[in-house]
Amino acid sequence: MFRRTTAALLCASMLGLSQVGCIGQMATSGKVMEFNLSVVENRWARWLVFLLLYIIPVYGIAGLIDLVIVNSIEFHTGENPITGKPRIAVRTGQEEVMMADGSRALSTENADGSVTIQMWDAQDNERVVRLVPVPGGIEAHDETGEMLGRVDSDGSMYSKWGPMPAYAAR
Repeated sequence: MFRRTTAALLCASMLGLSQVGCIGQMATSGKVMEFNLSVVENRWARWLVFLLLYIIPVYGIAGLIDLVIVNSIEFHTGENPITGKPRIAVRTGQEEVMMADGSRALSTENADGSVTIQMWDAQDNERVVRLVPVPGGIEAHDETGEMLGRVDSDGSMYSKWGPMPAYAAR
């Protein structure tokens, strides 16, 4: 009985770890992480708590619950049952990203199909870039409208200073 339970828990944790492409808020896993961050102040003790929660496998089981139950409910009802927030796969026209260093970015989809990206560093200095679809690729423009760069559908990249080497694997 113990072996079977251990094997099932191990499989559940491995399944949870292998599903990194899931679209959903992963709210159950987030709650486990919030608990892990709040249980102790010392970062080394917090790391030991993390290892314990990973080995037991609390993180794996939480991930499995997210994948099978919570994210499925979120997908079908349009709302996450734990957070009460709307599903993340809905296109709202705006997305905001906050970084740990205090920087942030806001992307806004415009009516003409372009995307405006506003970026603020940790000191609140703003930079604006507009991504504009053009025949055969996409261009990036600064706030004055000057082209900063272009990527063509064949992978060719250009900056305002000239062609750039292709670094992406094909």
